[in-house]
Amino acid sequence: MSRGKPNKRYTPEFKKLVVETMMEERLSYCETARRFEVRSATQVRNWERIYLEKGTEGFAIERRERGSSGRPRKLPKEGGEDLLAEVLRLRAENEYLKTCKPWFWKTSDASTKNAGSSETKEEITTIFHENKGRYGYRRITTVLRSREFLVNHKTYEDVGADLPRPNEEIPFLQGKYG
Repeated sequence: MSRGKPNKRYTPEFKKLVVETMMEERLSYCETARRFEVRSATQVRNWERIYLEKGTEGFAIERRERGSSGRPRKLPKEGGEDLLAEVLRLRAENEYLKTCKPWFWKTSDASTKNAGSSETKEEITTIFHENKGRYGYRRITTVLRSREFLVNHKTYEDVGADLPRPNEEIPFLQGKYG
């Protein structure tokens, strides 16, 4: 059974001839496709539908549509420029907000709630000297919390910056056995 040439394009006159012959001789789609060596009976059926709906002028209209490849179409350049301008504006705004964030925390009361209070500073200094400089920031923070001060390790970093750091060698272990 001959199927014709693949991807063969038929002229509007040929399509008209096929459909009119099929109607006059009352042939089936398969018989018509075999007789005129058309690729498939479905194609003949589609030609008949077009002929009945739009007449012979319907064959002259190009209906070949390509399916989407899955890739979205590019935006027109006018819309793209607007989007690009908005992206640039938002990036600039983001950079500005990043520069404002440290300034906000530095100047706001949230970061210096207890850090600036003289009571906290005095208490840190007292704890530090009571223990002969052996306590680091973690232990001092723990002791402050046990004394009901609301602080964290950053408070010691802010307030206790002028205090000397504990020696790396622990003084009480030095000597005869250390």
